[in-house]
Amino acid sequence: MKILVSMITATLITTALVSTTSAVLAEDSFHYDYATVLQSKPVYRIIEMTKQERQCRPEEVVYKQRQRKSSNGSLVGGILGAAVGHALGHNSKHRTGATVAGALVGASIANNTNNNISFNERRVVESRCRLVPTTWEEEKIVGYKVVYRYNGRTFETRLPFEPTDSLKIRVVMTPIQDFEERSD
Repeated sequence: MKILVSMITATLITTALVSTTSAVLAEDSFHYDYATVLQSKPVYRIIEMTKQERQCRPEEVVYKQRQRKSSNGSLVGGILGAAVGHALGHNSKHRTGATVAGALVGASIANNTNNNISFNERRVVESRCRLVPTTWEEEKIVGYKVVYRYNGRTFETRLPFEPTDSLKIRVVMTPIQDFEERSD
């Protein structure tokens, strides 16, 4: 029984040591080194670009401005109408009435002809603008295809930057778990 307990204890201790050793090896199973860059070529992608552009063109614009005419036309029409009414009614007993009626008719005719309101037109050439989307294609560098050599072997990768003549790499070491193929 003591032998059995000793064997179980030895197995547990060995398992604990192997687990601890594996954990230590797993933490320290890589290191950094430098590889020689053999080639670096940019990788391009066609990208569609859009921006708003202001486009302007000349256009003739007519501005109408209301303008009130003077009442001089009505005044002159009233005076002329009164003179005509007075002249036509000079032999009649209603001469004053004819004069007043002539003045009113003359002023009314002058007022309707004049209409007291006029429009002043002003023509101007102005620039009319609007925003128009403009689209074009551009070739953009999206990365670099890099060929490098480390420890006598050639590797290829894609990087987001252009490397110098050497490239810092992470070397990972993993032990082989297949004990049956060992020739030791």
